[in-house]
Amino acid sequence: MSHRGRAMWRSVALFVVVSVILVAAYPSAANNPPVPRRLIPIGASYQVAPREQFIRQVLAYNSDTTVTIRVLLAPFVTDPYSITNAERQQNLLDAQIRATQIDTTCDTLAAPLTCSVTIPDVQTRADALLPSNAALFGADVDGMYMLGGDQTFAMLVLANTPVEAAMGTLYNNGAPFSGNSAGAAVQSRYMIAGYTDPLSYGEVGFRFGAVDLWYGPTNTVTRGLSFGLDTAVLDQHVLERGRLPRLIQAAQRLPAGVPKIGVGVDWGTGVVIENEQIITGTAGFYAAIVVDEESYGSAANATYAGESDSLSIRDVAFHVLPEGAYGYDLAARKPIVDNVLDATQPDISGRSFELLAPTANAGSLFLGGDLWRNEDFLVSEQFAAMAQMYSPTLVLAAGFANDADAQIAADDWAGYLDSLGVTSIQTAIITPDTDLNVISNTVGLAGSVLFTGNDQALLADSVGAMKTAGLDRQFKAMWAAGRPLLFDNAAAALAGEWMTAMPPPDDIELEAQDSFLAGTVAISPGLGLVANAVFEPSALYEYRYGRMVSHAVAHPDAVVYGIERNTALEITGTGATVRGEEVVLVLDGRYARVLEASANDAWAATWLFLDTYTTAEQVFTPTRVYLPIVLR
Repeated sequence: MSHRGRAMWRSVALFVVVSVILVAAYPSAANNPPVPRRLIPIGASYQVAPREQFIRQVLAYNSDTTVTIRVLLAPFVTDPYSITNAERQQNLLDAQIRATQIDTTCDTLAAPLTCSVTIPDVQTRADALLPSNAALFGADVDGMYMLGGDQTFAMLVLANTPVEAAMGTLYNNGAPFSGNSAGAAVQSRYMIAGYTDPLSYGEVGFRFGAVDLWYGPTNTVTRGLSFGLDTAVLDQHVLERGRLPRLIQAAQRLPAGVPKIGVGVDWGTGVVIENEQIITGTAGFYAAIVVDEESYGSAANATYAGESDSLSIRDVAFHVLPEGAYGYDLAARKPIVDNVLDATQPDISGRSFELLAPTANAGSLFLGGDLWRNEDFLVSEQFAAMAQMYSPTLVLAAGFANDADAQIAADDWAGYLDSLGVTSIQTAIITPDTDLNVISNTVGLAGSVLFTGNDQALLADSVGAMKTAGLDRQFKAMWAAGRPLLFDNAAAALAGEWMTAMPPPDDIELEAQDSFLAGTVAISPGLGLVANAVFEPSALYEYRYGRMVSHAVAHPDAVVYGIERNTALEITGTGATVRGEEVVLVLDGRYARVLEASANDAWAATWLFLDTYTTAEQVFTPTRVYLPIVLR
């Protein structure tokens, strides 16, 4: 045999030996216990940490020397039934960018194995009906990943086709399925398609019918993947885009027999869901959340009411699950902490809201979530009717960038009250240069006060000086004496024992996410008109849920009240009642078991509780006993 021939045979022998070693290192799944089914929803974006998380799950399933991954681009299409060749080619080019990212991550983690990441050209329903495309999802495939885009188009392409059936077989055999954004949404058998009005945002999420729910039977296309999570409903971008309200509504409206649980995953973040039951392995920038409307009968006793026909619901258990040893058992409906199930749920039978009115004869303290957004509003008219009986009315403006802006705000409110029949009105502004003793004298002569604010950070800076001048005591005394007060927008935050000392966000989505990270939300003392309370205005419109959670971590004994725009909480000696158009969202951390920062600095929290109250509903009565409202 020639030298060249002997060399060739040595190469063949070496290949056989290496192959045997590699196969031994990655034994056949047939020789091992069944691999769990794994969904890996990623809230949004193509970040490294959740990609690595997906690849690790794929490697756990892989049984040979080639890691085979299929990338689906169905959410890219603009018409699920028809496509031009130019759009088809552009979609493939765009998808290849993402497939290359997945391939690069696979090469890094899988070495010395070979990675094969390909994109089946399935972009229309006709494509998904082809047996040749279904054959691309055979037993050699180790993982599937669906890209972002439009989940409704993806399901119109895939539902009840050979491709979906082949994907389901793979998943049920243990091949992981992942995807981001729309690719996460389809992993929910009961799928959130979006908002019914495409121009809607998070602030409408509690309104009945605002959320487009694809909860159709399996033989329809108005659903998520047939093999998707059927023990809860999934949502994505959940912190970034303020989707907590829509997730709560989506969970409440799940079909009969389905546990009323919602799971949300944020941008740049993914989780692993094993066997449609165990949520583990949060990885990425932020956190996942769980809302449990089953354990305390929340969904069953909820209704839609008020001016905006919004969800009124009580006792929703709320959990925040960041990176680390946190998780959730969907079957047990319990969080997992330090990799151990928290098996005992809190007893909340004595839960009460101690909104403190100073005396039984106290007047009305209106705390508005930003009433100026709608001048022709019932709360303003209600205050004006009271103010006519207690003159003069002082309109006070503070927390503005300059004196001129503050004076404009005060004059605008004064003009509006005048149009409502208030005849004796004075205005005053508070700036860093204001002599607060003069303001104190003015307040002392007033019969009623309307206090408007713009920037909570600027207001927080003046709290100490306000207290030194005695303004807090004056406001309390007026309230106790039966006088009406209206604190609106940033000024509403002043009324609590604690307040968020931050300006209105420049980038709502970025702050919404970052506010779930330790150290990003500045908290200062408020004027303390209401003890053990925090008030957060524009809570839904500006996605201030992370601010609310941050307060629960900092002061778990203080209940947080998120007041939406065009809405107010009226606190009197006979109770606290919601007035206006939208809802008041209550966050209660008094029963929390975990309130801490995690490995990625996101808050970890278990057993927080959420409630919503709509127009004319009482949040508390002076008996100090909270009676859950049973709404049929």
